[in-house]
Amino acid sequence: MPNSQRPRFSAATIESVLARLFPHGTRGTPGEIDEFPLIPSDLFAAAAYLLERGDAYRRIAPDGSLSSSAGTAGYTLTTEERLSCRNIGDGWAAVFLNGNTYRYYPAAIQAYWDVIIRHRGGLLLAANPGSGPDTEFWRAALALLIIADRAFDDLGFKEVHYNPFYRFSGRATYEDPDEENPGIDSTQAINGDAKHVRYCNLTDTVCILVDPHVIRVLPKSRTPAVGCTMRALTEHLALLPPRGSVNMHWFHPVKKLGEYGSALNLLAIPFPYRIAASDFEPGKRDPSRQQENWDWFGLAQNWLPSDTGAVAQFVLALIKQAERDCGAVHGIVFPEYALNWETYAELVRQVRFNAPHVEFIVAGSSSDCSGARGNFVLTTTFEQAQEERKALTYARAKHHRWRLDKHQINEYGLASALDPHKLWWEDLAISAREVGLTTFRRKSIFSALICEDLARSEPCHSAVRSVGPNLVFVLLMDGPQIASRWSARYATSLADDPGSAVLTLTSRGLIERVNAMGRRSPNNAVALWKDDVNSVSSLNLPRGAAALLLTLSGENTQEATLDGRTTAEAAAWRYHNHFPVFPGSGHLNFGMIVGSI
Repeated sequence: MPNSQRPRFSAATIESVLARLFPHGTRGTPGEIDEFPLIPSDLFAAAAYLLERGDAYRRIAPDGSLSSSAGTAGYTLTTEERLSCRNIGDGWAAVFLNGNTYRYYPAAIQAYWDVIIRHRGGLLLAANPGSGPDTEFWRAALALLIIADRAFDDLGFKEVHYNPFYRFSGRATYEDPDEENPGIDSTQAINGDAKHVRYCNLTDTVCILVDPHVIRVLPKSRTPAVGCTMRALTEHLALLPPRGSVNMHWFHPVKKLGEYGSALNLLAIPFPYRIAASDFEPGKRDPSRQQENWDWFGLAQNWLPSDTGAVAQFVLALIKQAERDCGAVHGIVFPEYALNWETYAELVRQVRFNAPHVEFIVAGSSSDCSGARGNFVLTTTFEQAQEERKALTYARAKHHRWRLDKHQINEYGLASALDPHKLWWEDLAISAREVGLTTFRRKSIFSALICEDLARSEPCHSAVRSVGPNLVFVLLMDGPQIASRWSARYATSLADDPGSAVLTLTSRGLIERVNAMGRRSPNNAVALWKDDVNSVSSLNLPRGAAALLLTLSGENTQEATLDGRTTAEAAAWRYHNHFPVFPGSGHLNFGMIVGSI
């Protein structure tokens, strides 16, 4: 194509970028952007978006300069300016918490915003280096980011009645209904049980006037210690991609959160304990595709007893055994595909009544509360309200299909069920990609990934790193969890950036199949732990044991942002020890469940 016929594209001006971010203006009047946004998260979105899209955050240096070899001048704010911005943000936070944000008009914020507006006609990202916005513009953007970021300190961790975040979510709670809280309705109750509800109003941004189809903002928990990225520039808020590619949902607490320094005792149950080759079933074959070298497979879950309450009774027995040692079990974790919805719902019901110390359950399931079939992670938190214990459940689907090749089929001894000369893909639909973020202790959130979600960086890893969950559960159907396997490698990546602690958990059943093949030394490591400072720990389940009891705790750690600010305290979770939990004297009552453990 001749140059004269090639299409011409114009770079975005600062004004056009702001107009796209604020289609209703910065104060609710379309086209009006002369005044700074009155919601801290809206102001943060504008400043962070300009810094990211203008490719300017990479030039920020703690001392305001870069090495001569860099070829580009750096910039920053002075120590005094950064302190002033933090103080302004603290003042804004106090006003906003009391619901008086529209009375907050500090001249300093408007002065910084005026700098942005004076450059409104210029290009955000110029074609020639040095011809874009000047240093004054970028220093103003950085100052606004620090102010807004500071104003929402601890946003995602305050309980409902003391949390401005509640205004954004509109999530019904168990408190007495009022004008702001409509209470539980029939669309949220699971199986008609108002004491077990699903999260319906999912919060994916804390912005009000910023278009979520352009950019979103959520609270964050960890600031990475490595890399030159936007997520390394902020303390309390995260800039996230627009709706569509991956949707992050933050679940803030109803009750006051416990301290992260106290023990968190987890019961990791590597169920099922036995998996037969026949549990892997070829999909229904299309006769026209007989000659192709791939096909679908599904899982029959023949390990689940017909009595949906049997697993729940078994878990209660394990909790009783474990609590003889630790006093209280706070969390229960199952691997990928361990349960189905009916079994899980009964487990939640019985734990709600009979295990008062349990704060949450995380489990892999072949179905969710809507009846959909697939590969899901189910997360339930238990909260006390109106002198009654309630359960809130969130379900989300796996992001990627599992592919079994000849090596894995032979490794797991599945050739009698699946032709090793074919590639076998997990038969499931890929739903909209979601990641849940659950608060569980002060300044702490956890998230759960399913197998390939850990191994495949797209589309969720960048968003997960931006939010920085303190603890990540990875539910697997895999072999032994040892340092040389893929799960340790990818867990290490998340431990480095953003600093998450990672716990992987697989089923005893698939490990038994690997050991039975005799191709490698037997290994019974059903779980693996990796955090930001310690090496990989493989957690072995001895013969006869049904679960591992892990003791974790959070410790205070100080982080630093890209521009040199020392952050407020963050919670880094550490593994201390684990002990095997045996079924106890009544284990014969659970014969189908325990199998040959």
